[in-house]
Amino acid sequence: MTRTQSLRSVMTLILLHSVLGGQICDLKDEVCLLRGAKNTFKSLVETNHVDPLHVDKITGSIDTFKYEITNSTLSGLKNCEVLVAKYDLEKKTYEIHLQCPALIFDYYYEVEGTLGTTSLNGKGLAAIIIDNYILKFKGIYSKSISEKDQKPRITIQNNNLDATLKGKVAFESKYLISGNKDKVEIAIEYFNSRPEESEKLFRTYILEKYVPILEKEVNTYLSTITLDELISSN
Repeated sequence: MTRTQSLRSVMTLILLHSVLGGQICDLKDEVCLLRGAKNTFKSLVETNHVDPLHVDKITGSIDTFKYEITNSTLSGLKNCEVLVAKYDLEKKTYEIHLQCPALIFDYYYEVEGTLGTTSLNGKGLAAIIIDNYILKFKGIYSKSISEKDQKPRITIQNNNLDATLKGKVAFESKYLISGNKDKVEIAIEYFNSRPEESEKLFRTYILEKYVPILEKEVNTYLSTITLDELISSN
């Protein structure tokens, strides 16, 4: 079991801390909420190994284009900044927006099929760099009393991820193991010339794959600490 924190679940921890820990913010005081969220996010990325994140294997297909991604890492979260922090006490919901100067996805790939009008068949090392990227997290949590010590703990129940691309998407081939170099360059140009489409593909087929594994790990982490411990971490 790794100590990696979930992208989405970490957002919940940030906001709960800003609302409940240290200086208690009025839920309408967005300046206070934002200040607390920024401080807590900084502490989390420095101490809880959220950067880089790692997923062993991602497989899938886009129409006739089949891909297998292995040994992938996502880095850059430690440089993100909290832009928005909102909290609804009655509904037990949160909303956090992170502005990331750059997210970098490194991976080994094997592909086969047709992308656009280009036929591809090969393997190699590559990277996707997305700059000026805003991640938008919304979620629901639950609070329960532990039978062990009769103290409250937090569990993540539901989350949604959206994003806004303010910058560019850059696909890069680092090392071609097998395949046609000219066709790989055509594929790279295909993705890089369609930033909004490429961002949606990245978020849907890659970024989302990190979430289920990481949320399970975060809930395991949350089960080991009380709410009092959580909100007194700063």
